[in-house]
Amino acid sequence: MRFADLIRRGALALFCFAGCSGTAFATDPAVLKAQLEALPGVVQVTQGSSSIADTLFFRIEFSQPVDHADPSGSSFNQRMTLLHRGESLPMVLVTEGYGTPQSLRQSELAYLLQANQLRVEHRFFVPSSPDPQDWSKLDIAQAAADHHAVTQSFKTIYSAKWVATGASKSG
Repeated sequence: MRFADLIRRGALALFCFAGCSGTAFATDPAVLKAQLEALPGVVQVTQGSSSIADTLFFRIEFSQPVDHADPSGSSFNQRMTLLHRGESLPMVLVTEGYGTPQSLRQSELAYLLQANQLRVEHRFFVPSSPDPQDWSKLDIAQAAADHHAVTQSFKTIYSAKWVATGASKSG
């Protein structure tokens, strides 16, 4: 095993021991779906099937302003997927988001931590794009504000530790 792998696993273990005191418990899918639908910004929740034991999988659309400096202006729906293990477990926010697949894909962190996972599609990637597209609103500040809005909304259900991972623009 390489030294870098040992460091990575040690850091993950430290994160887990510091924030993973909860355990997953049986969640009624209909109750969780209703809780998700009630979150600020959530406009659609569809339950999908999960091949991972003791998990639930949802496709979610979240309303975002095109310009976070003008939240009363036009908006668009941002796609995301949720892999749910339990409300008391940590959340992995995956922000690589180039055309987020609508099928279940578990990140390495979610697997290693046995955590929940929220995978968010990046703004302006179809269909998470306003119409018409104002390319001046495709910048890192707007994307960061998107992720902040999602995180703040979902923390009302998932209040345990959060960790973010991603690639390219969001990595």
